[in-house]
Amino acid sequence: MQRVEWVDVAKGLAIVLVAIYHANLLLSQSGLGVPVWDDINAVFVTVRMPLFFLAAGIFAASVVQRPWRMLWASRLALLVWAFLLWTVIRFVYFSVVPMELRPFETSVTRLLAAPVWPTSGLWFLHALVVFFVASKLMWAHIPPAWQLGLAAVCSVAFFSYLSVRNLSYDGMARYFLFFLAGLHLRGRILSMTAKPRPAAAALALFAFGGAVVAVKVFDLAAAPGVLTLLGIVAVTASVLLARVLAATPLARPLTFLGRNTLPIYVAHVILIAMVATVLAKVGVPGEWLIALPPLVAAAVIAVALLAERLASRSVLRFLYAVPPPLLFEAARPVRLPGVQQPSLSKD
Repeated sequence: MQRVEWVDVAKGLAIVLVAIYHANLLLSQSGLGVPVWDDINAVFVTVRMPLFFLAAGIFAASVVQRPWRMLWASRLALLVWAFLLWTVIRFVYFSVVPMELRPFETSVTRLLAAPVWPTSGLWFLHALVVFFVASKLMWAHIPPAWQLGLAAVCSVAFFSYLSVRNLSYDGMARYFLFFLAGLHLRGRILSMTAKPRPAAAALALFAFGGAVVAVKVFDLAAAPGVLTLLGIVAVTASVLLARVLAATPLARPLTFLGRNTLPIYVAHVILIAMVATVLAKVGVPGEWLIALPPLVAAAVIAVALLAERLASRSVLRFLYAVPPPLLFEAARPVRLPGVQQPSLSKD
């Protein structure tokens, strides 16, 4: 399926927001945080993951209609391999260089339970596997309106008062709605973004900003449905903004990031932890603290992309690509139509 540039722009925006969020989180856990970044990141809680899942859903329709072996070869194998491998890599790193406020990263019990009970930031990959499988199972049996309705009920409930105290399953319940929206409302979304709409984007961004202020002032975050509705407004504004940016000079760098999100996603927390550990030891002048999260995020994004590029020239490429035997039928001489070996560099 042909790529749509604004979708890559949207993913580029989302991965930058994710990197800044984790940079602030780990810097704060190392004693280098400033409260203003907690507030900034809180504003984008309904943007980061919903936008990622919407983008994934937009191109899921052709995938979930394929036979199971093609779904495995084209999507699931990569997600499962990356999740399992990088879960182990994270465990090894934090076991060697532990962080006092992240003891769960070095728990052997949690490591062994990770395939069914993820507790790290890699939960996004775990959730995508479940979303693809669930969408395929439901495709021909449950009408889209029912799927979206049930997902909306789950989103409202888990944003408001329900929780199973697991990052992945709580996230799935909150964000499956956005994946399904991309899957089933793809035509409407692409029609809405057929051309840049600067006025509509500005209006949507204003509505999102006003809604964020209202939620904060009136303490509405826990009210049923509020954060789900805020997520819908946020994603609408983000989509319109991404379409506008796709027609500007910013399109090129954001598109590049959007087409290389997974190498950044799997490695950035480890890289941020390295930087935070070093900075905590050497010290940082107080006036620099407010600039650290975006600076660290930019640096680790660059390093993550460079690491993937260097690894692609050696056996280390399998840090970012599925070993052929794990593709099963797709790895044999008869190639499946339209299926290439999955790689993290072009998700």
